[in-house]
This record gives sequence, C-alpha cells and structure tokens, in this order.
Amino acid sequence: MRGAISWLTSSKGKPTPRPLHALPTGWAQLTGIDQAVSRRLAGRFDVSEFRRELDRRNGKVRGRYDASVSGFDPYPDSSSHHFDDPSGEPLIAPLTSAAVDLTKRKARLETGRTL
Repeated sequence: MRGAISWLTSSKGKPTPRPLHALPTGWAQLTGIDQAVSRRLAGRFDVSEFRRELDRRNGKVRGRYDASVSGFDPYPDSSSHHFDDPSGEPLIAPLTSAAVDLTKRKARLETGRTL
C-alpha cells in the first residue's frame, strides 16, 4: 500500500500531477493486472472487468462481495465480462432464511400458505 500512496502523492502529501499514460501503468503495477489491458481501458475498470482481470492468468474471477472468494471463469477467452458472482451464491440460502425468519417472527406476517 505504501507504493500506492507514494505513486499518488508527493513527499508533501499533495497529489502529484501525472501524464495521462501514467494512470494505466501505475494501476497495472499496483494490482498486477496486465499492462496492455490497463492501457486499453485507460486504467478505468468496470467492477466486473476488474474482478475478472485481477486473476485472469489463472482463469478465475473474484467475488463481488468477498474478493477472497474466487471461481472459475466460464468463458476465459471471451471479451464479455458477464459471469455469476462466486461470493454471492453461498449467501442465497442464509439470506433467504433470515428474510423469512424476520418476516414471520418480527413482523408477524403470515401468508396463510403452507410450504
């Protein structure tokens, strides 16, 4: 992180003016993302693109809610960056259970339907 701070600021802690080509290069060095991709996107990544490019060398994508969770990229050679979130899938069951519990116990709402 110290390298990122020194890249962004001068010794006095003020922002350092950089040429436009420095952003993609600095971003690639900071994250480990391929410099060619960073230059093509001018260092400005969409969230999905960033999650995909961060571990693309290994054919994996990172989770949106938890970046420590990774999953295999279903289309590693595609330029499209649409894929399921590997960190979201494990959250579906507990969040659904919590919502049902909250609705039934705390709000005391009943639908009259049986499961």
